[in-house]
Amino acid sequence: TKLEQTDDALKVARDTLRQFIAEGPAEAELTQAKSNLSGGFPLRIDSNRKILDYLSVIGFYNLPLDYLDTWVNKVNAVDVAAVRQAFARRLNADKLVTVVVGAEGAR
Repeated sequence: TKLEQTDDALKVARDTLRQFIAEGPAEAELTQAKSNLSGGFPLRIDSNRKILDYLSVIGFYNLPLDYLDTWVNKVNAVDVAAVRQAFARRLNADKLVTVVVGAEGAR
């Protein structure tokens, strides 16, 4: 982003985040995201190394042993309301800290 567009870019980012927290994704956006996640899942476990990585995560976070078997169905069960609720629980757009990096003294 050009220096003179920094404030505008930050406003757009904050407004977009506030809207997403309030409304959640559009149904088509969520459908596309779920399709991408579930369709790409086999590639996430297509080697012994990747499976071992997942087993490590399952053990570390004490996830159920059927985690890999149920993951796709759980992703596909997510709806717009659940996304909205998760964002509302975890994010407060008014309390976010923004860090802008650029040349010293540029602003």
